Amino acid sequence: INFYVEANGIASENYQLNIVKTPTIQNISIDLKYPNYIGKKNETINNTGTILIPEGTKITWNVATNQTDSVAFISDKNQQFFKQSNTNLFTHSKRILKPFNYQIATSNSEIKEFEKLYFKVDVVKDEFPEIEVVSDIDSLNNTAQFVGKFSDDYGIRKLEVVFYNEDNPTKITTQKITLDKNLNEAFYFNFPGDLSIKKGIDYEIYFQVFDNDAVNGSKKSLSKKFSFRNKTENEIEEEAVVQQRKQIQSIENTLQKKQQQKKELEEIKQNLQNNKNVNWNDKKKIDNYIQRQEQYKQMMQRQTDKLQDNIKDLPKDSENIKQKKEQLKKRIEELKKLEKEQKLLDELKRLAEKLNKDDLLRKVKQLTEQNKQQERSLERILELTKRFYVEQKTMQIATKLDELSKKQDSVAKTPKSTLNQQKEIKKEFKEIEKELKDLEKDNKALKEPMQIPEDKEAKKEINDQLNKSEENQSDKNKQQKNQKKAAEKMQEMSQKMQQAMDAMEGEMQEANKKSLRIILENLLNFSFKQEKLMDRFSNITAAHPDFGKELKSQNTLKTYFEHIDDSLYVLSMRLPQISTIVQKDLTDSHYNLDQSLENFAESRFNNGLSNQQYVMTSVNNLADFLSDILDNMQQPKNSKNGKGKKGGKSFSLPDIIKKQDDIVKKMQQGDKKGKQQNGKKKGESKGNRPNDGLDGDLFKTYQQQSQLRQELHNALKKSGKGNNPAARKVL
Repeated sequence: INFYVEANGIASENYQLNIVKTPTIQNISIDLKYPNYIGKKNETINNTGTILIPEGTKITWNVATNQTDSVAFISDKNQQFFKQSNTNLFTHSKRILKPFNYQIATSNSEIKEFEKLYFKVDVVKDEFPEIEVVSDIDSLNNTAQFVGKFSDDYGIRKLEVVFYNEDNPTKITTQKITLDKNLNEAFYFNFPGDLSIKKGIDYEIYFQVFDNDAVNGSKKSLSKKFSFRNKTENEIEEEAVVQQRKQIQSIENTLQKKQQQKKELEEIKQNLQNNKNVNWNDKKKIDNYIQRQEQYKQMMQRQTDKLQDNIKDLPKDSENIKQKKEQLKKRIEELKKLEKEQKLLDELKRLAEKLNKDDLLRKVKQLTEQNKQQERSLERILELTKRFYVEQKTMQIATKLDELSKKQDSVAKTPKSTLNQQKEIKKEFKEIEKELKDLEKDNKALKEPMQIPEDKEAKKEINDQLNKSEENQSDKNKQQKNQKKAAEKMQEMSQKMQQAMDAMEGEMQEANKKSLRIILENLLNFSFKQEKLMDRFSNITAAHPDFGKELKSQNTLKTYFEHIDDSLYVLSMRLPQISTIVQKDLTDSHYNLDQSLENFAESRFNNGLSNQQYVMTSVNNLADFLSDILDNMQQPKNSKNGKGKKGGKSFSLPDIIKKQDDIVKKMQQGDKKGKQQNGKKKGESKGNRPNDGLDGDLFKTYQQQSQLRQELHNALKKSGKGNNPAARKVL
């Protein structure tokens, strides 16, 4: 374009305006190629230059231009030029590891950096993986369970457990953990599992997780560290005993709470007996009692679970200890099942809603007797556990003394033994002395303390020899004599403790048999007396002149049974074979004895006779159960094959079977007779009265059955045919 400028008649010279081609940007597209390990599809973004990308992404800028000779990529004062793909298309590629600002500028032969566009690239860094682990260390089983969870932005490559001896942290052991795909970023690990570790060593354990970062290299993160001691067998046993002691204290505290509940129930019973009707306040008290009783049951379940978990089979248990453990486990399991029973509580709750005094009072009385027996069962379990604890601790100390004597003997035989070794032995013996003092306290706390030898002279002599061993460090001959003497005395003391426990076990077994025989005899005597008294009550009324005397006899029988129950309770403290299932028969017996007195006193003779019949049934069940226990106790532990005494009666299995058949027929006849008599109407003759004479016959048959079983035991014992299959079947 040619032009000039004119004003007020004056004109300028001619000018020419030339058009220069300008380098412009028509379009920008960005190709994003993501790192393979992040699993993201590549993509293209149009008409923008500011983006957010993962670390390691390769960017290719595609710039479409017009009238452009070159395109510059300017960043941090550095300038690079795009490659020209064709006349109007320029490209530039770059792998991005960190964020930056940049410019794109176009130029041609006429104009330099005509168009400058400013952009920014933000980068998402590959983060470190995260790991969180919690542990549950089972000190009694000498294992540790770990539960962990981990996470990473793009996934992990591997997970490892690392452990080392605390005293040698530079020597680490690494084990890869195989991950379960179904768990999805979670894992479980049991230590030591299949790993080989040494006893008596303190280990540090931690977990490390590695991500799959292909840009910077795999990064790892560590969990917190955990301490784990791989205990020796002695340490495991000692800890088990400590745990038992803690559980004993917990159960003692629970028993105190049980006493408070007993008072509450007694108060409820008194109020029901004294009031004519059940009011809202009585119902509220019952509801509160039931609520506290349910809380107590839950607490007892937790404590018995813990107690049961603590009673483990340990490596150095004798056969006798193992048997007692099994019996104790069974008794605790039975107690747990009894505590779970909600039948009476549920019935009490239902009756409280109806406000029926008579039914409510009856259930409260039943619950009172049941709670009394449950309390006794708990006291019994507690005492059995205490006794077991004392026995176990005694044997544990005896084992420690035996091992310490061997250690002292080894030091005595070592020419270059040091003073520190001798001081360590003296220190260990002092710890044993302390344990002996604690054992003495625990033993005295038993209702019937055991005869554990104190042997004060042996302890004094051992201490004297240990002191002289330190003093005679310069004279090796004298020192060795002192050390050997100390080792001998330790060994002697250990043997005395073990022999005392064995002897006491035998004496206790005989005493238990004797007590059980007496209790069985008293039960049989009670049963016969109750049967005769039941027969007399069936022939009189309240107007009969002997009524007062017979009622007094029933009360005497009630007292007699209480003495039997007390004797059985004392025996059960020592004899774990007595199962808690006797609780039901004892509860029913006490309840029906009380009710029989009340019903006869109120002239409810039919109800009173029914109560007496229930008492007979419960007592017979109890006698049969205890008879089985006595039979098992009297059986020889190891039957020996051989012939009977010369001239003695030979073992005859057919004779035994014939007697058994006769007894079965009698029982069937008695059952048939009972059904016929129960079908008769009231008011018939004395001989046809319901239950008249029947229970006595049945109980005598029970006696014959028990005698036959004892006869077979004796015959088997004499003949040496204890393993005879046919004989075992009859038994």
